[in-house]
Amino acid sequence: TTNDMSASESGEEQGQDGRMSLLGILSRNPVDDIQKLLESETFAPDGESFWVDKPDVACIAVATAMAFARPDVMRYLLTDEACCAEVNSFLNFPSFSLFHERTPLGVAMNTKNADRKQQEWLECVWLLVEAGADVDAAAFCGEDEEDEYEEDDYVDQGDVPLEAAVGNGLLIGAQVLRAMGATIPSYWPPLADLSRDEEPGAYDVFEFVHRSADWSPLHFLKWLPTWRTLELLRGDADIHERVTGVGTPLEVAQQLSAKHASATLVIQAASPWSPQTHHLWSKVARKHAVGVLLIGHLFAESAFALRDVQAIKDLWPIFVMPHAMSRASD
Repeated sequence: TTNDMSASESGEEQGQDGRMSLLGILSRNPVDDIQKLLESETFAPDGESFWVDKPDVACIAVATAMAFARPDVMRYLLTDEACCAEVNSFLNFPSFSLFHERTPLGVAMNTKNADRKQQEWLECVWLLVEAGADVDAAAFCGEDEEDEYEEDDYVDQGDVPLEAAVGNGLLIGAQVLRAMGATIPSYWPPLADLSRDEEPGAYDVFEFVHRSADWSPLHFLKWLPTWRTLELLRGDADIHERVTGVGTPLEVAQQLSAKHASATLVIQAASPWSPQTHHLWSKVARKHAVGVLLIGHLFAESAFALRDVQAIKDLWPIFVMPHAMSRASD
């Protein structure tokens, strides 16, 4: 977490005996330096305290990249053949005390970079989820009761990322987790049992989570990456589903900036069918569209068409297809 590594951010990149500090390099160095890191034999996560064997480096690196909000490093770690296998095994099964046994998404909910570098932080979260990170995977909760009286600045180990976001008053964390499908724990108390005066930050986040309980995935459009929005549109998401107080996903999209890529996709999806919007329809609808187009081609080639075969083929998608395709029956 940020608190774990504040000293490392300003520390030297070289540890004792000239060995490289993993945290030091990942905090500010270009991605090219990561290759040099991977070729080394041992690594010091914090520069001095302890060293990590090479097989564990990629696992620690992905959590560190999340803590420092480094999407360039995250993208490299998730795609490079030399480390992606180790990284993928670590996405949902944390095993390092350096990050309080949290998953990388758990680390994301415990770093101040969520506010300081919000866009970079968002990109890292999106990359993790796209790679297979489980938004509901809890931190490891050991059975030992050692250090019972040790002061802890963090949420209790064993929390799921959404609980960490609430506990830390991280609204953007709760928003993006809910957008990516995080479920609300069944054992959470009702909002009426909490007091805004006691924990105003946590209350505001908790209030958002409860308020969004009935939202469809597309209602979280503001916090969705384009790849996830496209998945939903091509699935069974309904852009006209109305939720009281929020409206429909289409209305949400229309309220967002014209530069919001995911909102642009939803608005395009609401337009009549065309070859340009075909990819924004569900699998069933796309199959239906192909069938209707085939009928048009067969009709154009039939004896009924007589002449102007190409004209029929050209006009069919323009005048027939929009009437044959409807979002209401998608």
